[in-house]
Amino acid sequence: MTNVLVTEVEIEKEQEFTEVELQTANSVLKKLIFKVPATELNSLKTIIAQEMGVSGEVNTLQADRQIQMKSAVQVLGILAEIEKKRGFTKVEVNTANSILKKLEFEFPVTELNSVKAMITQELGLSREDARMFVSYRIKN
Repeated sequence: MTNVLVTEVEIEKEQEFTEVELQTANSVLKKLIFKVPATELNSLKTIIAQEMGVSGEVNTLQADRQIQMKSAVQVLGILAEIEKKRGFTKVEVNTANSILKKLEFEFPVTELNSVKAMITQELGLSREDARMFVSYRIKN
């Protein structure tokens, strides 16, 4: 379960789907990207609220909205870019969830063991799963 504060909502409509990007604050989770097979705003809100485990009628697609997420993530692959000089690690998680396609995290650590620990903690992965799914790139 994660508390996030939505800071920006970007909606890009295509003919058959809508891509919704939620940027967050006050969390190591910085961005969620959804690809929804709907273009009507009320349908989008309902579908995304269900995916995030948020119950009731909420304005999920609204800036300055505090949300407590309960979504379970099915991981396809993870790329961790360790930015040594800048002092953080950017982690992109590609998912197999129905509409949640990508998560982006920013961890305030650059030491490999700390990065591994944060990935397993934030995503609820075992060490074996993390070893299988995560690729590391170190930038100096």
